[in-house]
Amino acid sequence: MRTFLEGIEAVTQACTLVLLLPAIAVALTARKHAPLAVAGFILGATTLAWAQAAQHWRVEGTGVAVIIAAAVLAASGIVLYRLLPGMEWLGGMAGVFGGAVIGWLWQPCAGPQLSIILNDASDSPLRTAGMMLLYVTGACLLAIVVAALPVALPRLAALSNSTAAARSGLAIVFLFAALMAIGRYDELVGELVRISTA
Repeated sequence: MRTFLEGIEAVTQACTLVLLLPAIAVALTARKHAPLAVAGFILGATTLAWAQAAQHWRVEGTGVAVIIAAAVLAASGIVLYRLLPGMEWLGGMAGVFGGAVIGWLWQPCAGPQLSIILNDASDSPLRTAGMMLLYVTGACLLAIVVAALPVALPRLAALSNSTAAARSGLAIVFLFAALMAIGRYDELVGELVRISTA
């Protein structure tokens, strides 16, 4: 529970925005498929963030790899925007791929629980993977709320299913993809980490 709460608290840290904003964008872009897409995003981000900490994923976040990652993120956004009825599973997969890209390039702000995850990931894989899932879920709680509100309050369904909301989410996805493609994403992340630790 402490790990989940630390994830929620991390939202007050600027460096968590590079995880939270794309998660919210996924929720907005996926419209009525948002719950599955956000769940996929959290799973993808958790998997790659944990795999890096455990040193199972050693792909450098530079050069061609980042351009490919930007293309995957942009493609995920397009898939979410263009989902057809009966293709909900595809929204979940697009969320997983988008989340994986963000999780790969995310530089988390370390609190006590996150420090345990990052330090013990290779020694205690199951425990730390579960802890990372709790942390990322807490950090993405606002995206979960955005995805769940139309289900809980049907009056909001028209607003959340609107083209304007979906386009806003897609614009955020494209902004992150563009920053990656032009090599400015690391500067953004670095500045947010600097703000968080100042």
